[in-house]
Amino acid sequence: MQNIIEKRYTETDKKLSNKFHEIYLAFKDAKETGKDSIWKYILQNTCKPFFLKNTFDYIIGNPLWFTYDSIKNADYQGMLKSLADRYQVTPLKKANMPNLEIAAIFMSHCSKYLLKKEGHLAFVLPRGFLSAEHHDNTRSGISQGFKLTEIWDLDNVAPLFNVSSCMLFAETVFNKTFPNENGLKGKTFSGRPKQHNATYEDVQGRVKYSDTPFYYTKLQKSSAFSTNAQAGVSGGTSYYKNYFKRGVEITLRNYILLILRELHPQIGTTELCV
Repeated sequence: MQNIIEKRYTETDKKLSNKFHEIYLAFKDAKETGKDSIWKYILQNTCKPFFLKNTFDYIIGNPLWFTYDSIKNADYQGMLKSLADRYQVTPLKKANMPNLEIAAIFMSHCSKYLLKKEGHLAFVLPRGFLSAEHHDNTRSGISQGFKLTEIWDLDNVAPLFNVSSCMLFAETVFNKTFPNENGLKGKTFSGRPKQHNATYEDVQGRVKYSDTPFYYTKLQKSSAFSTNAQAGVSGGTSYYKNYFKRGVEITLRNYILLILRELHPQIGTTELCV
């Protein structure tokens, strides 16, 4: 084992092979003494990623959908925050961090740690990745480890999930060009399968798709992936900006005075203000 480790990971501490031998001895002792077998499962899943580092050409999956705020274990939350910072997944606004999907961190981690240099990744994800503010780093290309290559919008397929969903495709090519004025290749799906968790045969003729490019759009500080090519200009401002000062707003006091003036035009402005 020592030769294998040192051959594959020349930068690894020489003492690491001894640590794996100690783990093996712990497995052996647990088996022979009939101790809790759960530790074998936990330790195996802890060790295996080390031997699988940068070995995959493709990773396809549906990572768990839960947010950073839903993690109640402080140590685990701290580890995830450290990974988010390392991969530049952490939202620019700190207030958005609780809403960050853990899958966003997982995308970067899989790309950097498990995929080969020119590997490919495809994940089923909440549709919030297309427009939610806390996922702008994923859309804009700031997140490290991958470059988005294609989008599938599954919003109009039901029954599917309880939350609107999409698929993001990516590759570990690091010459990023976002925002891309030519857009990303994409598809929009629609239809109603016969049942939930339908097979491929069940959706034949019932779910259709059309090829639809997606454009990275940015309006002031908000961004999204849009199928509207005209909206794909970064840094634009609203057409209505120069026509409004405070937007659509009704101040209650002014509204009441206006009604009173309409009902009693003989009352003077001074009296109304009093």
